[in-house]
Amino acid sequence: MLRILSVFLFIPILFLPLQLYSQGATVSIDLRNGSHLTGELLSVRPDGILLCTVEGLSEKSLPEHQRDLLKICNEDLLRITVQSRSRVLQRTLTGLLFGGGIGFLIGVMGGDDTEGFLRMTALEKGGVGGFLGAAIGIVTGLLFGLADSTPDRMVEPLPGSGFQSIRSASRYPVTEPLFLTTIP
Repeated sequence: MLRILSVFLFIPILFLPLQLYSQGATVSIDLRNGSHLTGELLSVRPDGILLCTVEGLSEKSLPEHQRDLLKICNEDLLRITVQSRSRVLQRTLTGLLFGGGIGFLIGVMGGDDTEGFLRMTALEKGGVGGFLGAAIGIVTGLLFGLADSTPDRMVEPLPGSGFQSIRSASRYPVTEPLFLTTIP
């Protein structure tokens, strides 16, 4: 019983790195003056959007890259295209690793067989359990990845609300960190 409990306590620790870093959607922006910009959508404000022209920055490194942060007013924006995000590979690999790992642990916890026609050592059971768990994890990850992927979405400003419809695609959909509020 203690072994099973330790496995279930260990699983949330494995997910911790996935929860530490959130990234906004990659957007392509067409401006009214004919220019085109691409970057990560950080925040949607009532009067415009906040864009980071360097993608993939972590939460810690954003304050050091304030020169790469742009505030673009709604009056200057013609349209925003929120680029598709496929999570199939990421979710499939995650399913493979977690399913295989959990299957291996369950198989090893079964211990060695001492009698019977098919006697297996704990490692052999772990291998079979890991293989079956990985197969189940791949299928599950593939299904979740397909469900979690998003298509390209082109958005034009709505009168009175601007681009509020894409707020959920930004890195900070609810509140901005203090260092971003200083960008006018």
